[in-house]
Amino acid sequence: MIPHPYIFKGKNYIYWKSLIRAYLRTLGDDVWFVVTNGWNWPFAKTPTFGSIPKLSVKKPEVSWNAEDKK
Repeated sequence: MIPHPYIFKGKNYIYWKSLIRAYLRTLGDDVWFVVTNGWNWPFAKTPTFGSIPKLSVKKPEVSWNAEDKK
């Protein structure tokens, strides 16, 4: 494993890109998935109150499950 990410210093971008890609992939498949596909905040539905419909609200981080953390 690479001990730290390499800093791009303005030269040799293609080489740096391969190094940073390798570094991120060593951190795990989930990290690489987020880099290539983006990350979305987990949402939860609020309970229905009478005629007020359910709303999607951001889940607090303390209530995330394993699936939300992916």
